[in-house]
Amino acid sequence: TAFSAAMYAGRLKLKTLVICEKRGGTLVLTNDISNWPGIKKTDGLTLTKQIEDHALEYGIEVMDKKATSVKKSGEHFLVSTEDGQF
Repeated sequence: TAFSAAMYAGRLKLKTLVICEKRGGTLVLTNDISNWPGIKKTDGLTLTKQIEDHALEYGIEVMDKKATSVKKSGEHFLVSTEDGQF
């Protein structure tokens, strides 16, 4: 998930912004997860929330917006939404 990647970036003290229209992706739709290391049984919504909460502990930012385009700009990426560029 985006939050898994954001967690690792945040741990490295990288300025991290997650732009997502819907949080969790298809994992949220999963009713029965019984093969996640360290967790015997859970559901996608619960696991997604746990991953997101863990990532937020590292100071990442989250914006609930739809990305309309992504362009490479030097060593960074420029993400456009209806409200501007980030």
